[in-house]
Amino acid sequence: MSNLSLKKPKLIIVEPDQNLCKSYKRALKQKFDIKFCFSAEETLEELAHKLPDLIVIEMLLPLHNGIDILYDLQSYSDSKDVPVVINSYLSKDDLSLSEEQFNQLSIYSYLYKPQTTPKKLLVELEKLNLVRA
Repeated sequence: MSNLSLKKPKLIIVEPDQNLCKSYKRALKQKFDIKFCFSAEETLEELAHKLPDLIVIEMLLPLHNGIDILYDLQSYSDSKDVPVVINSYLSKDDLSLSEEQFNQLSIYSYLYKPQTTPKKLLVELEKLNLVRA
């Protein structure tokens, strides 16, 4: 079976910085079917229509924060198990979530954005084994 016949995992990236989105698209488009959302409202609207295989989210969003989205995901049985990778300018310590809350919110990984290149993000996402070789 060729790579062309395999479906790419659906990825929602919640990121308000459109320049970063362009970098992420270049690094990830070969492996993922990507939808970018720039706000909490846009993300929740997208999730109501189409559930992704994976979500990458910035915690610092205009008018809302990423935690609100994660708690909304948990309120629906069909979306509560979607794995989440946080890629944020907010450090993990500043977020102040317990390990139990990380597990409840399906947070697979927490990346500190100033130390995360698009290539490093790809490596982290590939660890979830959603990408078929």
